[in-house]
Amino acid sequence: MRTWTCNNDLNQKKQIIRVFLFLFISFLGNSCKVLPSLDTNPIEFLSALRVLEKSNHSQDNNSQSNNSEGESSSDCTSNCSTDGSVSVQINYVNSPFSLTTGVSSLNESPVLSGNPTYFTVSPDLPFGLKLDSGSGSISGTISEVVTNADFTITGTADAKSAQTTIRISSVIPAACADVSITTGVGTLADPFQICNPLQLQSMSTHHISNPGSYYQLTQDIDLSSISNFTPISNITNQFTGVFDGQNHTVHNLTIDNNATSHQGLFGYVVGGATTEIRNLRLSNANVRGNAQSGSVIGLLNAYAKNIHSYGAVVDGFADGTGGLVGRFSGVGSIYDSSFSGTVVGGGSYTGGLVGDSFGGDEVVRCKGKGTITGNGAVGGIIGRAAGTLVLNSYWMGSVTGSTEVGGIMGKGQLTDGKTKFSYSVGSVTGTSSLGGLIGSITSSSEESYYNINVANQADNDTRGIPKTTTQLKCPVVPNDSCATTAIYTSWDTTIWNFGTALDYPKLKWENSL
Repeated sequence: MRTWTCNNDLNQKKQIIRVFLFLFISFLGNSCKVLPSLDTNPIEFLSALRVLEKSNHSQDNNSQSNNSEGESSSDCTSNCSTDGSVSVQINYVNSPFSLTTGVSSLNESPVLSGNPTYFTVSPDLPFGLKLDSGSGSISGTISEVVTNADFTITGTADAKSAQTTIRISSVIPAACADVSITTGVGTLADPFQICNPLQLQSMSTHHISNPGSYYQLTQDIDLSSISNFTPISNITNQFTGVFDGQNHTVHNLTIDNNATSHQGLFGYVVGGATTEIRNLRLSNANVRGNAQSGSVIGLLNAYAKNIHSYGAVVDGFADGTGGLVGRFSGVGSIYDSSFSGTVVGGGSYTGGLVGDSFGGDEVVRCKGKGTITGNGAVGGIIGRAAGTLVLNSYWMGSVTGSTEVGGIMGKGQLTDGKTKFSYSVGSVTGTSSLGGLIGSITSSSEESYYNINVANQADNDTRGIPKTTTQLKCPVVPNDSCATTAIYTSWDTTIWNFGTALDYPKLKWENSL
């Protein structure tokens, strides 16, 4: 409690008056004020007293002031904002963070005040790390190399918010010393072990004499020492077997063969249900190829599970260019996978995940984000889907082409060439046959939506259902009519996380990356 001081020469009468006024003010509960001197300016003193009394009577009887301007708050004891409520503060005490890709796990909770309940981060955290939007905690194992990268985290409580910046740096672990593949025998129980760039490159010939074998990546690998990587397998020497990345990352893949088709880390993968590329991540891949090229696989006639390519640039000079896979053919599935980056197709059939797909294939529980540019049949997930189903997937980004351009797929053909329980948020630009979800289709989509505020398309037909940003974000459960219309009626809550009313739905596997 603050009081005012007196001059030493005040007479006893003035002292008594002061004590009386002091007790009166204390009774009113306004002990945070400093009054002017009665001796120097009695009028100012009395005016200040009237202001104090008026301020007190306007408060809630239970409130206590802790602010020099006289505002009230029910819980303000420190860190007060200008309206008298507790201010929002966020602090990650261990920042900056120095991490090793594929090795370092982070589980960091912020020190908070003001009870923020919703958190966002900009730009996106490095791949492998995630921000819990409800608590502000950061967790995961980093997969991406960053150097002194800053990330701004915003916490919001009611109408108040605060920001803080964290800094992250990461390095790739040192490679093992073995030059050739010497560990393992290629079986499920004892797979061939890959732990450095030379071993991974040697797979382009090693797999020929070991068809149907099992390979396993044992740590993150940096391919920046190889200026032009030779794809593992081609149309003549096709890859069969299983490659398990064990959630490790191949960094800095560079392929520059624009006159040769089937370019990617793996060139030509076949074998149906007995062949699989799984649990693999690529960071900052740069691939230039001819027809049927992608960052991970050129042509796939098999299965791919949990494969992710982020920060990639894929440049195809002919038909069939995809962020993950150039051409998906036969009977197989790509599921629980993602792409972020840039795809440029010099011919037709260009897609964020798959350029061209033909057959009874499925793309299931996948997502993409970035910029896709091509000619005919350009889509955020698939350029052309001939008999291919896109199920429980979403795209965020821009899609540009000439004709048959769509947010999820550019061209859907045959009975199963359609989307189910999927959505798109992004611009769609072209000259003809444009759709916020699908450019052209001979069948139909089912419970699939696109953001009409972003797509600049207004079709409402069998190709997709337009919804506003609010309508797509506000539901927290399926069949939620929070934005005046029911949406996501049959969407599976074991697959989708609807989050808060401020988020688009996300796939539940995203929480495990």
